[in-house]
Amino acid sequence: MSEPDSSYRGAPDPWWQRPVNACRRWYHELRGLIVQHPPEFAARGVAIGMFAAFTPTIGIQIPVIIGFWMAVRRQWNFSIAISIACTFVTNFATAFPIYYVFLLTGRIMQGAWDDLNGYDAFAARLSQMLPEDAGTWEVIWVSLNNIISTYGASMFLGCLPWATSISALSYFVVLRYGRMRRRKSQARLPSTGSKY
Repeated sequence: MSEPDSSYRGAPDPWWQRPVNACRRWYHELRGLIVQHPPEFAARGVAIGMFAAFTPTIGIQIPVIIGFWMAVRRQWNFSIAISIACTFVTNFATAFPIYYVFLLTGRIMQGAWDDLNGYDAFAARLSQMLPEDAGTWEVIWVSLNNIISTYGASMFLGCLPWATSISALSYFVVLRYGRMRRRKSQARLPSTGSKY
């Protein structure tokens, strides 16, 4: 008896393949957005999106980016679509570990070496802060208020070196990638120089 063909569209994907496929689609969409814009414009969008992604503001990152874009677009324009796409790096699945790193970094920067709790205690405390019978927006609002009131100063201080360094690194990587793509595409074009 032969094995069934797993490439058949009717066969359900394994549970782990759905998030992997979603990440692949997100990556290809983001790469497509980056390639179709000038390198500097796209790189600024990535840098701003990554900075917002690595701050403890999950749930309000997109409105913050839109407000920032509206405030600076005449003097310093960037791709709002790329910025918003980059904020999806951090989400509710990745928030606890990333927030824990922010908290540890902030407490170390403040010199509070004796107040470095383990991740399990941190995750349990955050889970207790979440309301059980609430809608999505209420969960976001209550979570942000609880996190800020409990860990605010340390977490915001700790996110700054991460957000700044990841933002700067992503800016230069995307700028270099965009310029490389532009040079390659210009090299493929036939020269249109005139003999006269």
